[in-house]
Amino acid sequence: MSKKRKLFISLALVATTAFAVLPTVAQAAPRYTKNGVLLAEGAVGKTFLTGWGTLKLQTVLGGTASYECRNAAGGYAENPGGEAVAGIGKVELFTSYQCTFSACPTFPTVLAETLPWSVTLEEPAVGEFRAKTTGIKADLQCWASREAFEKAGRGEAELPNAKNVFIGEQHAKIEKGTSATTPGFQKFDASAGELEQEGSIGTIKGQTIGVIKAFGYEKQELINVK
Repeated sequence: MSKKRKLFISLALVATTAFAVLPTVAQAAPRYTKNGVLLAEGAVGKTFLTGWGTLKLQTVLGGTASYECRNAAGGYAENPGGEAVAGIGKVELFTSYQCTFSACPTFPTVLAETLPWSVTLEEPAVGEFRAKTTGIKADLQCWASREAFEKAGRGEAELPNAKNVFIGEQHAKIEKGTSATTPGFQKFDASAGELEQEGSIGTIKGQTIGVIKAFGYEKQELINVK
């Protein structure tokens, strides 16, 4: 074997060995910021949030029904670890009001169940941040009247005329806010995924459309993701 070939092989082995022993560099994961500064890691940086917005659930498989409500939400955001660990949170409150259902001309309501719902930040494409919310369960009901609904709330013998429960997870796109008067928000688009009607075995699905704005609960802090 020629000296040049031996030298080439030796250099290749050295390069291969060098790359093999290089430490693995963890990729930065999306994390929460408050007023432009990363939340402190762990419970010390835990920040409570308040949110609101109008959402519409449109059936895209197995029907043509639509459900729309104004909503109020509450929960918290947290950066549990280092830069390789994505931010997390919980939706601890989700209340719907002034609802309209295409198939309910009387008094429709929505009840959030199985709270809290878990949230994990994700970055499916470079610079695109989404909030993965799991454990969602929404009970959409149609009552004969507001009075019937209120009687049921007092424990009296009243039942809704109809109910549809939707379950699953959502991947809402996170849009950056610039101030307390222009807060960040979660945008539910076609890529956010679909919810499935419980018991339908995938034959009835709905797509969520709309936005939920949010900021810090204590001082209307600007909450973003980076």
